[in-house]
Amino acid sequence: MNPKDILIIRFSSLGDIILATSVLPAIKKKFPESSITFLTKLDYVEVLSGNTNLTAAIGLDREELKLKELIRFAEGIRKKYDLIIDLHSNLRSFIISLYSDVKTLRYKKGSLRRRCMVGHAFTRGILPFLPEVYKKEDNVIENYFKALKTLGISYAGELPDIKTAGVKTSPVRTIGIHAGGKQNTKRWPAERYAEVAEYFAGKGSKVILFGDEKDKDVNAKIIAGVKNKQNVADLAGKTTLKEMISKIKECSVLVTNDSAPFHIATAVKTPAVVIFCATTPKFGFADRAKTNRIMNVELPCKPCSLHG
Repeated sequence: MNPKDILIIRFSSLGDIILATSVLPAIKKKFPESSITFLTKLDYVEVLSGNTNLTAAIGLDREELKLKELIRFAEGIRKKYDLIIDLHSNLRSFIISLYSDVKTLRYKKGSLRRRCMVGHAFTRGILPFLPEVYKKEDNVIENYFKALKTLGISYAGELPDIKTAGVKTSPVRTIGIHAGGKQNTKRWPAERYAEVAEYFAGKGSKVILFGDEKDKDVNAKIIAGVKNKQNVADLAGKTTLKEMISKIKECSVLVTNDSAPFHIATAVKTPAVVIFCATTPKFGFADRAKTNRIMNVELPCKPCSLHG
C-alpha cells in the first residue's frame, strides 16, 4: 500500500490529540511524498499548527459535526483521500469512513477492559477470566501504532511532539502547576497544590498557575495559601492554547493532575509530576517519558470511572 493522500481523524479531547501526534513522524517517514491531513474539532486545530509532518489540519465546528453536515463532508472527500487512519473510533469517525467509502485503518480502543476495571465488584470480578490481552497494562500510543501495522509501521517508543515558537529562557527556576481538570474527581485538592506553590515560591522560584476560565477559582485558592505571592503568576483564562504550550515549555517542571497539560509537557519535553486521583495509569494514558514521575493517590473506588 502506497497512499498518496492520507486523512488522520481524532476529534477530541485535547490530551488524546496530543498523544496522537506521536504517530505523525513515523507516517511521514514511511510516506515522505504523501499529503497528510489531520481532521479534528475546530477548537484543537491550533495545537497542530506548525507540525512539519502535516500538510494540513482541518477543524470542524459544532454545526459541521452534526449528522447531516458530517455526511455531506464525508461525501465531499470521497475522491480526495485514498486512506483514512481513524484514531478515534467513534460514531462520527465511522460515519466519515462509511460515507466517504475510503479505505480505513482503525484504532481499537480496548473499552471492554477499562469498563471491567471500574464500577461494581461484579464487573471487576470478570477481568481475571478475560483473555490475557485484557489483563496487561494498556498503552494508548502503542495501540495507535497497532492500527498502522498493515502499513509496515510499528511502535518504537515514540512520544507526543508539538512544535513551538522560540521560547524564552529564564535564569529563575520556573515551576508550572495545573490544578484544574474537567472532572472534579481527577483533581488533587487545591490546599495540597498551595503547599507545593508555597514551598517553591518561598525558595525564590517562579510559580505559574495554568488553566482556563473555569480554573480561576481553584487558582485563587492556591494563591490564598501562598505567602510569597509576588512569585506566583496566575494565567488561568489569560492565554491561548498555543501560548499555554509555550509557557509550559519554559517551565523547569510541571505539577499537574491527569489532564491535557500532562501530555503537553511530554510533547514539549518538560519534566512532569503527574497526580492520578480517581483514574489510573493502567488505562494507558500515562505516556512512558522517562522524565515524568507518576504519583498515585489510593482511593477505595480507584479507578472510579472511565473518565475520572
